[in-house]
Amino acid sequence: MNFGDAIKKARVNKNLTQKDLADKLNVTITHISYIENNRRNPSSEFLSRLCKILNVPKEVLLWDAIVPDDLPITPEQFDIVISAKKIVGAFYESESYSGEA
Repeated sequence: MNFGDAIKKARVNKNLTQKDLADKLNVTITHISYIENNRRNPSSEFLSRLCKILNVPKEVLLWDAIVPDDLPITPEQFDIVISAKKIVGAFYESESYSGEA
């Protein structure tokens, strides 16, 4: 998964359309589409606003975007990373996660 896919996944998990998210962020649908399709990188400030609206920590979006080629590790070690991602994802999607750090 890449960064745009991670953002799209978080948006869809919140049952928001690109238009819904664009309206909440006061940007165009095209801007959201460009980010989700990795044609544009979000600014730090935009990413902070996005994460607040989606109620997801930046770290979770970055974590979701990790792919094997990004890490200088063995396939076995990457399997451990994937297992950890699943645990983090399950916690994030659980009722235990309040969105507050």
